[in-house]
Amino acid sequence: MPLRRILSVLILLGTMTSAIKSGGDIWSFIDLPSILIIVGVVLSCTVWSFPLKHITTAFSDSYKGYAKDDNTALQNHRIFNRMADLSVIAGFVGTIIGLVLMLQNLEDPSAIGPAMAVALLTMFYGTILGELIFRSLATNCINPQKIELERTNQRGFSTVYFTMLSLFMLLTCFAIMLLVVM
Repeated sequence: MPLRRILSVLILLGTMTSAIKSGGDIWSFIDLPSILIIVGVVLSCTVWSFPLKHITTAFSDSYKGYAKDDNTALQNHRIFNRMADLSVIAGFVGTIIGLVLMLQNLEDPSAIGPAMAVALLTMFYGTILGELIFRSLATNCINPQKIELERTNQRGFSTVYFTMLSLFMLLTCFAIMLLVVM
């Protein structure tokens, strides 16, 4: 594995950990139901979308740092891009699950906290995994000329993020208002 990848992972983990530690306990950011939602959605949909052999090749080539030919590199790029999209979508699905659980348990204040943790942490895990990990792996699969072409094809994707962020903020404000009323 190239030194720049190791360095980037260490920087990412260091900054995330220090940001979390500055405001509280790192263990409050570990939530098994949220992890299961993200991993379950990403793995099941990736296996549904691509042959297992291609997925294994993509991870193997990513570890080695190269693909044997351009077609394989492009296929690896597609796999990691799809996994990035699925990670973010899984985060939104987990947020909706957490909010539904929270609203179902309004009469039990002790159940609202864990449900809110699922709602927030699945979004956190999905965004980190999708945008910081899988998009980086996808970018490493192809040469710079093809990357520029790929980026122009996804211009509308930021609009989806903005819409989902707005919805998430609206639902979170609604949930907080309900908690204040109680």
